[in-house]
Amino acid sequence: MPGFVSLYTNDTQIHTTPWDIRLIFGEIAEGPTKERPSVRIKATGEVRMWPQHAKRIVAILLKQFQQYESKYGPIPKVGDD
Repeated sequence: MPGFVSLYTNDTQIHTTPWDIRLIFGEIAEGPTKERPSVRIKATGEVRMWPQHAKRIVAILLKQFQQYESKYGPIPKVGDD
């Protein structure tokens, strides 16, 4: 498919305005060290959408999580909210 992009992410930042929601995806490039207690993230892409579209995606994801967990068991919580 021309123009199709596949990304892996283990870090997501979310920014909102009255007009859109922005998801910025990235990968952890370096873990924390003694000198630098935070991780370094390499941004890999972003998706912008209307809040109405984002809300619909949330509903779909919640349904998918329920189906996944009923089949495979609970998804463990990782990291901070």
